[in-house]
Amino acid sequence: PFQWAGGLYLEYSLQPRLVVSLNTQTGVATPVLPLTSSPSVGAWVSKLGPVSGGTPPVYVPGHDIFLGLAHVKLWKKKGSKTATSTMMYKHFWYAFANMPPFALLGASLPFTLPTQLDETPSIQFATGLIYRQNTHELIVSYGELDCHATIARFPLTPTLEATLSRRR
Repeated sequence: PFQWAGGLYLEYSLQPRLVVSLNTQTGVATPVLPLTSSPSVGAWVSKLGPVSGGTPPVYVPGHDIFLGLAHVKLWKKKGSKTATSTMMYKHFWYAFANMPPFALLGASLPFTLPTQLDETPSIQFATGLIYRQNTHELIVSYGELDCHATIARFPLTPTLEATLSRRR
């Protein structure tokens, strides 16, 4: 969820882009139209698989955009049997406009989050995101292997460059 102009909004999907406005009195969610799409997100979503979760987005003052972190599950088949498949979570930053219909402005290439474990785990799931204006950094909270709680810091400028350089 995110707030804009006193309203509460929910992201339903990134590709196609669908945001709904939530009436907190009635619980009714209304689509914010028109639906939009992003060729850069669409290109690798069709290659890697659907977006299946992420953090609530944060507003980035001075840039007048929202920034979020989502993930896809990359499946690799090692042999002819299904049981030999492996899955790896890959995250990506995405930015969207600060007004309806909240169109995507760009998305970074998929990446794995930093880890404190001996090997990069196959499961990393980002759940929290804050922007610290005083240090110009993004703080991400996430779990690894459904067992370890971790946080990581990302400097804002290179994160925005990686995200906005791959425009729509």
